[in-house]
Amino acid sequence: MPKSAQVSGFNVAARNYQDLVNEVLNCGGGDDDMNRLHADRNLRRRIAELLVGKPALNTYPLTIDYDRSLDAMIAAGRYDYASSNITVDNFPVGMGERLVNAVLVQFDHDPSDDEVTRELERLNLRDASMAEGLAFGATYPEIQRQFPIVFRGSVWAGPDGSRSVGYLWGRPGNRRLNLGWRSSDWDADYRFLAVRK
Repeated sequence: MPKSAQVSGFNVAARNYQDLVNEVLNCGGGDDDMNRLHADRNLRRRIAELLVGKPALNTYPLTIDYDRSLDAMIAAGRYDYASSNITVDNFPVGMGERLVNAVLVQFDHDPSDDEVTRELERLNLRDASMAEGLAFGATYPEIQRQFPIVFRGSVWAGPDGSRSVGYLWGRPGNRRLNLGWRSSDWDADYRFLAVRK
């Protein structure tokens, strides 16, 4: 008699769950530990990362209102410092409103700029623009206190020919919106703000 796909799928899921329960019991855990699978999203994410062998990318929904002026976008971030070179002449913005899903990409070593580009392409991401970086800073202000966040999608060529991109940086009591050189190498501490294509 042929097996139903529903039954065989359930059997596989039940077997996988039973294997996980047995490992938790072998480690001295119990029902409370298993119930954390439902209650703790971070735990589920860590398990998923272990299973696939790479970290999952957290998604940060953003609404970018291009009808706001660049000055209003900066003001919405309530930064303690903002570079005076972040102007509408250097970083023009569009029109309308757009919803995007942003992610932060990190490396476990000092990546080259080309390596960052290749990784974003592999993940089907593009570099976030200045407007998207400003929306991220205004929507998730505390994240930049943990590590610097670079958005390479808008580049300003300064009078000396240097190419600068926006980044967020901070520490307790101080959040900054700044420009930094689009360098050939980046420090492993940086996170790269990108948007799903």
